[in-house]
Amino acid sequence: MNYVPETDRIQKDLGAEGQREVSRKDTITEMISLVISIDRPFIEYMSTNQEDILTMLTELEEAGVSGFEIGRNLRPKILAVTSHMFKKLPNTKALEVLEVKTNDVLQRKLFLDKTYTTRIDNSVSMAINDVGNTLNIPESMISKAIEEYEKDLPPNREPKDRVKGAAWLYTYLTKKTDTKVRKSDFTSLPGVSRNSFGKAVSVYLSYFKQ
Repeated sequence: MNYVPETDRIQKDLGAEGQREVSRKDTITEMISLVISIDRPFIEYMSTNQEDILTMLTELEEAGVSGFEIGRNLRPKILAVTSHMFKKLPNTKALEVLEVKTNDVLQRKLFLDKTYTTRIDNSVSMAINDVGNTLNIPESMISKAIEEYEKDLPPNREPKDRVKGAAWLYTYLTKKTDTKVRKSDFTSLPGVSRNSFGKAVSVYLSYFKQ
């Protein structure tokens, strides 16, 4: 009679779905231990709400949603669901420790935001992403601009999300990077008037002076 290790018997008894559930929980536990001291608010939210996070992830996987298919790397999927529910991304250092690219989380989060919620902060993030892609801004810079925006969600009385998204991206690029951008590129976009854009930029400039 061949000896079968206890852990092997347990995994066999669990079945494929049971093994996936164990793997998801183990991954979250590992992530929490790795970055709790680096991004405490995000990780504490993940720890407190892990059952809801895993439930949503399971639903996305079983539905075969693009980017959340069964068998794909768990970390970016878990981070995306958590970011969607927490309404902001983990900080850059946490992502570096977890060896996950910002854009791998961001694109999944934006999809979830667009599909499952209509909150104003999410729609502005999507506008930043859309404007950046339209103007061929590098994805890494778009991701950092969204991360900076979601960190504090700076207020702006401009009613149109697309104008706010364009204004934020322009202001971020001019104040935080060496990228050369022109106002005319942004105001030539559909739905972005020169006057509204200028006023929104002025508001965001004050944020960067703080």
